[in-house]
Amino acid sequence: MKYPHTAHILILGAVLLGACRPVQTAVPTAVPTITIPTEVPPTSAPPTVTSAPPTLAPVITEAPAPKPVELSGAPLERLAAGTELTLNFIKMQTASNGWAVGEAQDGSDDRVLKTGTGGATWREVTPPQPQDSAAEIGQGATLFTLDEQTAWVTYYNRTGGPLSNPAFVWRTADGGQTWQASAELDTTDLEIYQPSDLIFVDAQNGWLMAHVGAGMSHDYVAIYRTRDGGLSWERLIDPYMDGESGVLPMSCEKTGLLFTDVNHGWVTGNCGGVVPGAPYLQRTTDGGQTWQTVELPNPTSAPELFAQDTNACGLPGIAYLDAQAGFLPMTCLNYDSGQYTSYLYKTGDGGKTWAVEELPGEYKAAAFLNPESGFVMVAPNPEGPRELYQTANSAATFTPTKSLNWTGEFSFVSAQAGWALATSQEGKALVQTTNGGQTWQVLTPVIE
Repeated sequence: MKYPHTAHILILGAVLLGACRPVQTAVPTAVPTITIPTEVPPTSAPPTVTSAPPTLAPVITEAPAPKPVELSGAPLERLAAGTELTLNFIKMQTASNGWAVGEAQDGSDDRVLKTGTGGATWREVTPPQPQDSAAEIGQGATLFTLDEQTAWVTYYNRTGGPLSNPAFVWRTADGGQTWQASAELDTTDLEIYQPSDLIFVDAQNGWLMAHVGAGMSHDYVAIYRTRDGGLSWERLIDPYMDGESGVLPMSCEKTGLLFTDVNHGWVTGNCGGVVPGAPYLQRTTDGGQTWQTVELPNPTSAPELFAQDTNACGLPGIAYLDAQAGFLPMTCLNYDSGQYTSYLYKTGDGGKTWAVEELPGEYKAAAFLNPESGFVMVAPNPEGPRELYQTANSAATFTPTKSLNWTGEFSFVSAQAGWALATSQEGKALVQTTNGGQTWQVLTPVIE
């Protein structure tokens, strides 16, 4: 699941060539020594029978545990009780308990937060991330939560520049009471490190996508994988592989990364009309080692959509995907008319085939609880209110729920209980619904 909360700040320029990777060597197995007896001259006595030499057990050497990154600098100071917060990301686990990333309203580094009061108050559980004067406008954080106890977070410089410390990932298994730092991520010859997507399918297997440079309609990314719960990370994909067979193309903006199991994953993108044809969609079936282009079909209502140069179609992210079912929103801009049209792609066979329906307005946000139930927000008129729709039949039909004057990123835990980070011209606020989006209450999140 992807939760970027800070816009990618990309640096123009070519990326230097070259990246070093460690080479794994097999551990030799000890071979038993066998003594060949010499010939014995015949005698009247029977030959002496000796027992066979003992078989030596193979020597098994365990790989050394990854060495955590060495950090310098004092940890971020905890926010004082009563500090009002601006949340940049929220993931509720139940109607009462959840996680968030936020900052003090006067501006500061991102903090990791937990609530047990439905979002009204928050407890800071930030890891001992060092303060860093190199981050002139603060450090951002990308967080993934597996459950109420297990989470991972990585920090970066909001300006796009480097931090004083190497890139790495924090992990907690006790709800943020304690954190463990990973080994240093390999950022050899990468311009910047701006992680946008952090996803785990279980407590051991996870992936991280970081934006590492840009130029000439390219969004250069690196994808890392962990198999040991985030203690160490292998760099699978980087810009220096661009153009090789089976490698994730570096052209176009990358808008989302999601894995459904240890093998199957997806990356969405938006080419902004620079690359003609169907929108950017890549799929892997081997855990991210190799990637293949997925060609989405034209909508039934617009059979020549992708063939027309005046249309720029992109995928703003992934609304929902599991092993079989999935929903992908797509928005197209017609350069001649300046109008936006949005569609929702649906699959029930793991992405082998897709059906598509036009949405009643420009896509803004979505939140699906499961393959049957979810919410979609659209803007029928760019200058008018946003409309929230609800579905309970796998997006076969949508029921109008509420007209809203804000756009939000949602976190629903049931068809009735949900939260949103509402953004409007007046600013950003945390809002909550307990009746399926029919009414929303503004919350003022503060530190307990």
